[in-house]
Amino acid sequence: MAREPGDVVRHEPAEAPLGVAVAIVLLTIVELAFVGLFSAGVVLGWNSPNAQQILTFWLASAFLVLGVILALYRRFYLDDIIVVKQRKEKWEDLL
Repeated sequence: MAREPGDVVRHEPAEAPLGVAVAIVLLTIVELAFVGLFSAGVVLGWNSPNAQQILTFWLASAFLVLGVILALYRRFYLDDIIVVKQRKEKWEDLL
């Protein structure tokens, strides 16, 4: 059976568990707290080296939590779909 480009080979629906949804909501609250702390520190003009170290920690924590949120969303809420793609020409095809 020949498959054409664009044909769906496999499609598995996402699980979408409730526990992960609650975890994503809680992590979103933590994310907003880190972003709020960082924004407040920048607006208030914290310029000492110790304050900048704290601001850097809050910004890094915000990015880390955002990465965890995106990983959970991608793993549990996006469908697993494999689509046939057009094969690119290799150098052997040109001979």
